[in-house]
Amino acid sequence: MTVRAPALITASTLGSFAVCPGTYYVSITASATTLTIQGQYGSGETVLSGGGSKRTLYSTRSLALEGLTLADGYTSTGNGGNLYSSSTFSASDVVIQDGTAAK
Repeated sequence: MTVRAPALITASTLGSFAVCPGTYYVSITASATTLTIQGQYGSGETVLSGGGSKRTLYSTRSLALEGLTLADGYTSTGNGGNLYSSSTFSASDVVIQDGTAAK
């Protein structure tokens, strides 16, 4: 098993992101007005992973996810290891698995 530190990504502007197939070790903070993240070939092909050490995706604004798996997120705050969204949220073909929110 290879342990990778998640890349810290901040999305602070309006945007849409298409993500190629693969597994990406990330910790995304989204404060954009509207953010769309789309896996190009579906949830079985594109994984965003917190690597067991970081929350995978945190959003305070409108968020749309499509064709992704969110996996292995972790937070010590007790609010969503893989995903925390405090605003409008939509999902299509999204798998959320193996997250931990310890408190």
